[in-house]
Amino acid sequence: MSTPHCDLVVTENTFGVVYPIAKVRLATAMLKAVALQAAIFNSGSFSSIATDEKGVIHLFNAGAERMLGYTALEVVDKFTPADISDPEEGIARAKVLSLELATPITPGFEALVFKASRGIEDTYELTQIRKNGSRFPAIVSVTALRDERNGIIGYLLIGTDNTTRKRNEERIDSSQGARDLRAALDQHAMVAITNTEGKIIHVNDKFCAISQYSSVELLGKDHRIVSSGSHSKEFIRNLWTTISNGNVWKGELCNRAKEGAPYWVDTTIVPFLDAEGKPYQYVVIRADVTERHHAEHTAVLLGAIVNCSDDAIISKDLNGIITSWNNGARDLFGYTAEEAIGQSIFLLIPSDRLEEEPRILDCLRQGKRVEPFETVRRRKDGQLLEISLTISPVKDKSGLIAGGSTIARSIAERKRLERALHTNILELEIAKQTAEKANQAKSHFLAAMSHEIRTPMNAILGMSDMLAESPLDAEQMQYVEVFRRAGGNLMALINDILDLSKIEGGHLELEHLDFDLEALVDEAIEITAVKTHAKGPRPDVLPDARLSYLPARRLRPSQTSTD
Repeated sequence: MSTPHCDLVVTENTFGVVYPIAKVRLATAMLKAVALQAAIFNSGSFSSIATDEKGVIHLFNAGAERMLGYTALEVVDKFTPADISDPEEGIARAKVLSLELATPITPGFEALVFKASRGIEDTYELTQIRKNGSRFPAIVSVTALRDERNGIIGYLLIGTDNTTRKRNEERIDSSQGARDLRAALDQHAMVAITNTEGKIIHVNDKFCAISQYSSVELLGKDHRIVSSGSHSKEFIRNLWTTISNGNVWKGELCNRAKEGAPYWVDTTIVPFLDAEGKPYQYVVIRADVTERHHAEHTAVLLGAIVNCSDDAIISKDLNGIITSWNNGARDLFGYTAEEAIGQSIFLLIPSDRLEEEPRILDCLRQGKRVEPFETVRRRKDGQLLEISLTISPVKDKSGLIAGGSTIARSIAERKRLERALHTNILELEIAKQTAEKANQAKSHFLAAMSHEIRTPMNAILGMSDMLAESPLDAEQMQYVEVFRRAGGNLMALINDILDLSKIEGGHLELEHLDFDLEALVDEAIEITAVKTHAKGPRPDVLPDARLSYLPARRLRPSQTSTD
């Protein structure tokens, strides 16, 4: 039988069936494709795991066997991919996806395939667990397997071992981290490396800047070049014993710069050990803490001064909470530091003074000083104290107001003295008023008595004048003149008594005049002659021209001469 020319070749198979050549070629291609897929699936370079829609493993290729250590028979129809994955990562992945996709996702297999089930391409890193329990990082790509109606019939998880790449990344990160660490150290710390003999083999710029030595001057020297001599030989010996035994030494050292100034460094010495565990070099890392050391020293001195002060010195924050309490505060208020620190300052304020503290805190918040003022505070035993307060704002290191410092001083003794002085002043005022009244009464009495004496005295003088005008012999006239002069002197005395009021008032004026001493003495002799006549001869005076006239105050020269 003849056939038209075409691309079909009639062939006969085992069963005697004849196929056109096109179908043979198609079948051959399909067989090759299936063989290629099988070869790819069974490749040892990656794991291929196929599951049903519930996650039960149905295919487990040779690559999966190599990477995970299981045989296909051990896992097929028994395990899900979640059983060979880190469960903690599964829980974390479920939480992240639940937030990302706004839907609850169950930890386990669902978390591993959820994105793929929604048609979202999904590749992620996951820690897988081998049969022997060891773990390794894997990159997993998940694809949903669908039937002709696009329904999910399973999942294909293809994974590669990410250990090598991870190690390379870590190595790169470690190298970069080391460079970053060294750069950071060079910026903020003094770094030196020495050999086991202590000879410097490396220094950074920070070390040179603070020590004031160049690297050329330091290299090959030991650290005695910067030693201040402040530390004992035993201290240095203990340091070397520690690092020679391979242990890290930490502490503070006082060094000396090239120009002679001391500086303090917080030091860490790290021994680098060889394979036998013995140090082969030392890395010395120092931080300049000179300012901190000086600040601490100053703080200690200030603390000693504060604690030795008789005044109460108290610190508080802006909420009125007590933060420091010196010995003076303990003595003044009766509370120990342990009892007071952490308590509110209202602990010391009586109820009728509570409004003072909010005003004080407002001033402190504004950075204002509260000028000294007097107030009342309460001791632990309830006794009220009269005190003087001075309050100043205190700033922290950043310059912000952190609280206030209060200096309290008892003014009880001063107040007692003020009250005593006030009482004394009142008593003196009363005594003065009493004395003035008594003096006024005396002056009134003297004036009255003077006037009472003046009246009869004027009568006597008047009668003596009349008697002197009557016919008298010489002796009688002498007697009349005597009592006339005596009466005149008595009248002058009365005038002096009246002048006492002027003396007490500061208004008395004295006249300085010359007087005839001889006449004054003769007058005195005449007055006393009557009294002395019966006792003997009359005294006589021999005049001296040099004493004719002498200066005297006007009031009572005659009385003085008589006396």
